[in-house]
Amino acid sequence: ENHSIQVRELTHALYCKDKEIERLKKRLQQVDANIDRIIHAKLSEKGNQLLFEMDAVMRKLRDYRDHIGLLEDYIKDHYKNVYDKELRETQLELSTTKTNFKVFRDDVSEELKGHLTIEMLNILRTVRKNYAVSTRRLKGRTETIASGKEGEHKGKVRPETTGNVSATG
Repeated sequence: ENHSIQVRELTHALYCKDKEIERLKKRLQQVDANIDRIIHAKLSEKGNQLLFEMDAVMRKLRDYRDHIGLLEDYIKDHYKNVYDKELRETQLELSTTKTNFKVFRDDVSEELKGHLTIEMLNILRTVRKNYAVSTRRLKGRTETIASGKEGEHKGKVRPETTGNVSATG
């Protein structure tokens, strides 16, 4: 009987251990299932995050493609405006330079005209003076010839008349 009690106790202990093993197996299966669910959830979360990021990148790409024409127009307009501004400034500088050169040319022209006028007046005075002197000398010779002293001056050249009037008149 002792033995039978002991067998019953051992059988009962074995039964309890089997139940505990089954419970632990179920728990292990639950843990495995939970780990699978967690892994699946993490993978789904990461996949959804990647899809969201990819969607955001695709939207940006679409925006860039949509706005690249606007950007090209902006850049084109910007550099056209810069070029037009520089062209206007250069044209203004050219106009100013032309105006300054015209003023300089007119000033030089007026100055030269003044000098030429003075020189022409000096030459005219000299010519008139020489003409008056030559006329007086010629008149003096004519009177000498008329008075009969023609022979005295024949072949002689007075030093002051050299190059102006010939010796014979």
